[in-house]
Amino acid sequence: MKKTAYMTVGWGNKFGEPPKTPEERERDEALAVELLERAKTIAGVKVLEFKAPVPRIPGYDYDEEVRPSYELQIEGQQAIETILDLYQPAAHLVSRHFPIRKAYTRQELESAPLLEWGPTNQAIEDDYYDLHEDGYRGGPKASHRRCGSCRAELEQVRDLAVDKRKMGRRALSLTYSFEIILSEQLAQRFREAGLTGFTLRPVQHYRKPYPNEPVLY
Repeated sequence: MKKTAYMTVGWGNKFGEPPKTPEERERDEALAVELLERAKTIAGVKVLEFKAPVPRIPGYDYDEEVRPSYELQIEGQQAIETILDLYQPAAHLVSRHFPIRKAYTRQELESAPLLEWGPTNQAIEDDYYDLHEDGYRGGPKASHRRCGSCRAELEQVRDLAVDKRKMGRRALSLTYSFEIILSEQLAQRFREAGLTGFTLRPVQHYRKPYPNEPVLY
């Protein structure tokens, strides 16, 4: 497995906080640049982008259009740990958003005991009756039995009825409520591979059938 992290370091004013004094700004900028020079010597670290503040135009009062910052790409667990240790004294300059992306070899994927699937393509609207007849509140045509207090879905009680045409040529998609929709071909691949831990339930078209209507689950 290969890990790649992305870290943004900025020394400008922060939203919702009082503006920095010139002395604070100068101090933070010097610290950020000093750490950048040290970070560039670490194996696996790459500077992706460096932004500097735009010049102000006399007579206009406006915020910085470009916040002074730089972004680092960090590859490998050792480099990630080293960078985190390096920037610990300057944690107030580091963005809270610190994504770490993982890439696996084919051998690692094939030998993994568990597949955690996180599709992001939301191409299909929610169930027609949930969307248009107040099914989110547990009405008579609701697709799920829901919690009486928070309306969270507890159990699916009927097949989903969606606009199948929005699936297009996709093999996999999501509804706006993150229901996973599969094509017949992908569902068959799952069966042939012997995957377990899931159930397949037919998805219906919300209106009358149409020519070449796909089979979805």
